Amino acid sequence: MSRNWLRLAILGISVFFITILMNFPAEIIAERFRENSLPGLSWQSMTGSIFNIEIDGLSIIVEQDRKLYLDRLVLQTSALPLIAGRMHIEISAQTQNSQVAGELELNFSQWHLNQINGLIKLDDLYFLFPELSLIGARGDMEISGVDLAGQYNDLPDSGNLDVQIKNMNLEIVSTKRALGNYQLTIEKIDNNQILGKVDMQDGDSQLYIMADAILNKVDKIIQVQGSAWTKMDADVQVKELLPLIGRIDNGRAQINWSTRF
Repeated sequence: MSRNWLRLAILGISVFFITILMNFPAEIIAERFRENSLPGLSWQSMTGSIFNIEIDGLSIIVEQDRKLYLDRLVLQTSALPLIAGRMHIEISAQTQNSQVAGELELNFSQWHLNQINGLIKLDDLYFLFPELSLIGARGDMEISGVDLAGQYNDLPDSGNLDVQIKNMNLEIVSTKRALGNYQLTIEKIDNNQILGKVDMQDGDSQLYIMADAILNKVDKIIQVQGSAWTKMDADVQVKELLPLIGRIDNGRAQINWSTRF
């Protein structure tokens, strides 16, 4: 009898402390984490517990002129997987007219993005990529990915990702018609690099692009090589864009871009 009471007492105490942990205010822990690790992290308001967080006005300074800003971020963590030494988090992020949702798992050695889907307006990325603002890039970016995984503080070493940009347009090109619809697909990931392909999507396009993209994870370099050309009835402003893309050879602009990240 005494052993049964002891087991019940231990179980009751465990449930008591787990309940306290699950309902512990998230902002207290987040503020301590921000002070010690991420001074560039800020938010307007944070509600909920550490297992169910809702954040409004989240801002993270990535670099001097680059900032990730979200109007709203919701993180819902399942407690049961913690027994096996991993965290399962459902993520929902929104800013202006863009929204992304996904499922993330964390364990002792790596992160694993089970799936991610969303629609992002290109002009919502101006804070993070000021270059898009300079050329006035606009359009809808649809992302879909599964089984992306990698080591902490590193890019993925496995998984699949598909990015489609629809109704692409640039304010520096004075045309009322969209430039086109494009697709970026990851074809292969290994320890040193990520290989992707840029191709056209169905629909009426003025500017055609076909290229290979190589992301070198060791040297932190992105290379894009391919060609671009225009439709016969493309607007004059679009045709004038070709020399800015690359050297003209047989009516096509040769794409040979390289940048560090």
